[in-house]
Order: sequence, then C-alpha cells, then structure tokens
Amino acid sequence: MDPVEWTDDGWFVINSLKGPSLVQRAPNLPQVKWDEKNFDDFDEDTLGLDWQFVRNPDHSSWSLTERPGYLRLWTGDWDLHDIRAKNTVVRREKHHLYSAGVKLDFSPSASGEQAGIVCYYSTNNYLKCCLIYEEGLKIKVVENRSGCQKTLGKKHAEAGPLFLKAVINKQKRDFYYSYEGKHWHHAGGTEDASFLSDEGSRDAKGHTGTMVGIFANNGGSGRKAAADFDWFRYIAY
Repeated sequence: MDPVEWTDDGWFVINSLKGPSLVQRAPNLPQVKWDEKNFDDFDEDTLGLDWQFVRNPDHSSWSLTERPGYLRLWTGDWDLHDIRAKNTVVRREKHHLYSAGVKLDFSPSASGEQAGIVCYYSTNNYLKCCLIYEEGLKIKVVENRSGCQKTLGKKHAEAGPLFLKAVINKQKRDFYYSYEGKHWHHAGGTEDASFLSDEGSRDAKGHTGTMVGIFANNGGSGRKAAADFDWFRYIAY
C-alpha cells in the first residue's frame, strides 16, 4: 500500500513517483463508514461514486439535467461487443444472490436501436436484456459468451415505460419485464453464467470482475435517440 496524491489535472501520483515501497507507514486516519446507495433515482446533478463507465465516457452522450430526475443515455454507434462502445454505465456486483432493476422510458423506431440492463464482464462476455426495435418493439435477451452471441429470449413489447429486472442466483441469471412494476414476465436467462467471472472468462487478462448496469446503442442506425432511466435498484438477498 502506497500513498496516492490527486493532482490538479485530475490524475494521480503514487508514492511521489518513488516506485513501490518495501515498507510504508499508514496514516492515522479516522474510520469512515460508507453507506452504499442501493437505490438511485438520479435526482442529483452528478453520478454517485458507485457508478463507473467501462470506457472513457463521451460526456456529450449522457446527462442528468436534460430531463431532471432521469439519467439520459443517447444511443451510441457501437454495440457492447465493440471496444468503441461508450457510456455503458455500471456498478460492481458484490453478491451471489441479488436483483437489479430499472425503469426505462425509451421509444426506438429504427432497426437495432436498443437500451436496457446488462450484466457485464467485458466486450466478450455479458448478458443483456433490452427494449429493441426489430420490425416492431421487442424485449430481447442476448448472451455474449467468449465472443459468441446467442439470443436467449425475444418477446413482443408494448410502447410506454418499461421495467426490466435481472435476478441472480449464483450461476443462474434470469431477466424479467413488467409494464407497471408489479406483474413480471420472464424474458430469458441462463443456468450457467460462469463466463461472467475471472475464472470462467477466456479473456487474456481476466481481472475486471462482474458489473451490472445500463446501456443504449443505435444498432447501426446512426441516430441519437434518448433512453431515459428513471431509477436503478440493487437488492442483495
């Protein structure tokens, strides 16, 4: 463990550029209890510290102020399997038993436009459940396992706000949708999501850990459509 100093340019310096220490003296700091925010209604003007981007974000493509009370993601040009995909907003998965849910207001109208919830390990390994336009509105669950994509479920969808939920029970992962947040319908899932882990991934450098969050992209339409997320909820069991 070495001291870290944040500089005025927003980056940091470790151990005053002296390299790793063999022996280091820990500062006598007071204990601070961190209360995790497991429900985010996006009412603040900045994202909470639980959130992170999987790439350097394009700040012109997301906003907390364009529609107050919502996190708005503008659909980007690249899907999640492409390293150029930006503004996939995620938080750490910390439990073997949990659920994560969102309320989404999105009206895709060009082929491939999509937004939804994702369990994300890397560009090669993720599970997503989205509202997508494919000859009409669909709810679609897609698995990307070691770079091989497979549709795990597809349902016709209705227009209007949509609730999406991921339910995780160890290696089993299921996705559900609802139109009022009370009656849930199964959209698809898998019995074995071990590929979303350092041990199960075939990535050359597996070390990221699994994350869960939200995304939006345009499926090649080139359009920027607004996907508005009213809230995100994480519940550990």
